[in-house]
Amino acid sequence: MIQYLSKFKTVSGIDACEPDFLQKLATFYHNDIIMPKKNSNEMMDSLKKEYSIVESNINHLDSITYSIISTMQEFHGEPIWILPYKKSSSSFYNEFYSHYVCVNKTPKIVLFFQPKEDLFISNSSFFQLAIEVCRGIDPEYVLHNNAQYKSYLNALFMLSELLTTYSFHQKLE
Repeated sequence: MIQYLSKFKTVSGIDACEPDFLQKLATFYHNDIIMPKKNSNEMMDSLKKEYSIVESNINHLDSITYSIISTMQEFHGEPIWILPYKKSSSSFYNEFYSHYVCVNKTPKIVLFFQPKEDLFISNSSFFQLAIEVCRGIDPEYVLHNNAQYKSYLNALFMLSELLTTYSFHQKLE
């Protein structure tokens, strides 16, 4: 995931308000779309290896992090993982701390998985979006140009915007 994000092509010159926006994104990212979609175990293994995410439980969270995730409707007591603050995760934390007051490196970015929806959820939209893109998409969605594919193309665009804003490429080099 780190390698993919560090080489991610950022979009320039594609206007999101133009009618052919999604077609231009499809052309621009044609060779960069990850297929097939990784299963949840593969994605979790990748996150553990690359970001050293640590499994925890809600009782071990600081009060600020707890108050943030307890308001998320998606949280139903599933196992949680904490993204440690380090060089590879600093862009995620820089974006995250632009929304929350940081005191002694808290609150933390937390991740959990909803098996029924086959969905990774985070209290960091940037981290969650990066996971969504790096997890990939099944080829049949691309082939049929359906809503899931269009959503994936939009996620690529949004990730490009965040990577540009938070200088992800420069921090990893």
